[in-house]
Formats: sequence, structure tokens, C-alpha cells
Amino acid sequence: MIDSDISILRTLRKTHTLVLHPDDEDGVALTRHLARIGCVAERVWPAPSELPAEVNVVLFLLSPDEDSNSYEWMSSEVDVARIAIISYETPEILVQLDKLNAHSILTKPIRHFGVLAAVTNSIQVASHIARLRRRIQLQEETLKGRRKVETAIGILRESRGISEEQAYRLLREKSMRDRIPIGEIAEALIVSSDL
Repeated sequence: MIDSDISILRTLRKTHTLVLHPDDEDGVALTRHLARIGCVAERVWPAPSELPAEVNVVLFLLSPDEDSNSYEWMSSEVDVARIAIISYETPEILVQLDKLNAHSILTKPIRHFGVLAAVTNSIQVASHIARLRRRIQLQEETLKGRRKVETAIGILRESRGISEEQAYRLLREKSMRDRIPIGEIAEALIVSSDL
């Protein structure tokens, strides 16, 4: 086995799956199969009003007969891998899949082949999306910091009659001397100039 193979299996052993499916043959078989491939699996029906804290993967039945509003909480869960279980490919189902941000799909009748791939792929997709969201948040914070620095430079230029480079150098030197991020120095200067 390659290290990445072992990593995938270790990930499965730590994976808590929640199966939102009626208590029928498909639901029971799917839950047993998830346990057999190494996941901690629990089946619940009807869907809970909120996601239990330890769940990493949700497999949920999505059909025209079921009320998709019972899954509303799922669209706001960012780090949870979501796998839809569908019987039909109607326009309504496709809209619901998009609304609930499904990472993978299993079709009914459920077959064991493909469940492992759907679970591992969904975990990887959810993890990738979470990393991208963190990067976006970091970029937004960096952009806000740069705007504050630009504002602070403008305040220093105006109040001291110095060039943009000199104002930036003053901020940078204070930041390095006090070991405080330049964005915080800039914010303090902006707040103090508003007084």
C-alpha cells in the first residue's frame, strides 16, 4: 500500500457518518456497509433539526416525496461532506442538489459498489472547499488591512506633510519596533485621528 492509500483508510476510521434515510432495506444496508468500510455510522429518520457536532459526512435521501426543508440546516454547514441519495433526476431534484451543495450522489436502489468512492471523494471535496473558504477569508482580511494602511498613510501625509514613502516607512518602523502588525498600527492611527 502507498502512504496515500493508508491515509484514506485512516481518514475513514475517523469519519462519523449520518445516514438520513427511512428504516427500510436500503437504509439498513447502507448503514451496515459504511460501518464495514470503517466509518462510524448512524442512521436517523426523520432528519434532525440540526447536525450532531461530531458528524463529518451526511448521506441523505432526496426525493420528490420528502420535504427538502427538513435539510435546510445542511446548506449552512461548510465543513460537512454531503452525499445525496436519489431515485429520480427531475429538475426539482437538481435544484435541491444545488441548494444543498451535494458533493456526491448515490442512486437508488443503493449498491455497495461506489459508496466508498462517494464517501472519500465527498470528504476530499468538502475539505478542499473549506481550505478555499479559509484562503478567501485570509485574503479579505489582508485586503482590509491594506486599506487601513493606505488610509493611515493618507492621514500621516496630510498631518505631517510627508511623502507616501515616508509615511509608509514610519508605519513599518513602528510596527517592527513595537512588534505589532502594521494593520493594527494603521487602525489605531485611524481611530485616534477621528477623535
